[in-house]
Amino acid sequence: LGIILFNCVPCTIASSVVMTTDADGDLVAAVTISTIANLAGCFTSPFLFSLFVQGDFLGQNIVSLVKKLGISLIIPLFVGKVSMLFKPVQNKVTKFKREIGFLQNIGICLLLWSKLSKSIYKGTFSLLKWEDLAVLLALCFVVHLMKLVLNFGLSVLLCLKREQVCVMLLLATKKTLVISTAIGSALPSSLGDNTLILLPAFITHPLQMLLDSFLVAPLRRSTVF
Repeated sequence: LGIILFNCVPCTIASSVVMTTDADGDLVAAVTISTIANLAGCFTSPFLFSLFVQGDFLGQNIVSLVKKLGISLIIPLFVGKVSMLFKPVQNKVTKFKREIGFLQNIGICLLLWSKLSKSIYKGTFSLLKWEDLAVLLALCFVVHLMKLVLNFGLSVLLCLKREQVCVMLLLATKKTLVISTAIGSALPSSLGDNTLILLPAFITHPLQMLLDSFLVAPLRRSTVF
């Protein structure tokens, strides 16, 4: 259930755009796609996930879920995009780009820490075995690898340019943790423990960053496309 949830959400914004830029990909396409996908994903992801869930969780929680997504994503994204229209803000963001990225990583780590600490305190992880975690890690790896292969195959079939292939591989394959956490936290207890449902997202998020980072240099040097 957690793997399905994580793959129902849109792509990440910051890390995908940074990797696409480092690979000399299509920056305009990366920013446009990630922004539109995350705005639309706040509304489409719950409906898409509900197709795989038995029961009427969507009808009972849709209002609170949309509010939570709006507070955690839509409002900050809107404020950020509007503020970037002003030249002084652009200059400051460019100057402190590395520090801003560092703060974002700290925020993600704190989010993971709070969720995991709560579950450990409740004794949730006592139900898990190391073998189960190993299988889950392998499954998350295989699913992400399948997405890379699928997007690469589509890129070849569509005869995309190298810059666009970078977007397909470094942006379209990665999923955002923010929307996953918002939806997972709103799920009813009848579906299971929220943290256990979100565990695949917690595992896949850093895993996808690590795996895709190895593609940046080859894509930047590639002359195939």
